[in-house]
Amino acid sequence: MEYYQVPTTDTNEPHYIQSKELGKYVRTLLKQAFPAHKFSVTADRSTGSIDVILTDETLTTEAWATLRKEVTDAVGFLHGEGFDGSIDMRYSRKHYLLPSGEIIYAGTEGTKGSRGYVAAVHIPKPEHAKQLRLCSSFIRIARY
Repeated sequence: MEYYQVPTTDTNEPHYIQSKELGKYVRTLLKQAFPAHKFSVTADRSTGSIDVILTDETLTTEAWATLRKEVTDAVGFLHGEGFDGSIDMRYSRKHYLLPSGEIIYAGTEGTKGSRGYVAAVHIPKPEHAKQLRLCSSFIRIARY
């Protein structure tokens, strides 16, 4: 499978992926993980969100609930931000880009320093991975 290809640079600065580019990556992941289902993936530049819409109307409510959880598990880690409702605060989430083009979760500073409940997470950087910043806030999953 072909993943995201980042321009080659010799800098340690993070590479930024806009929501439109990330939408293409999400579409690729969904096609691989759920070949029997059709999804519409759109990026909203004004909000930075990505909408994943299941276009199959034949699923029962129970089947949709199961599929939605599976889709969330497959692409939910790609949120560029999180939200701590206990203190009404957004926080950033970090990612790494592996040499294969695969994007993985790298952690967050969390919100505990601001009296929130989200703990900091730091996943060590794999060898040859690049720091990545996803310019998308959230991924919304719905169906027609």
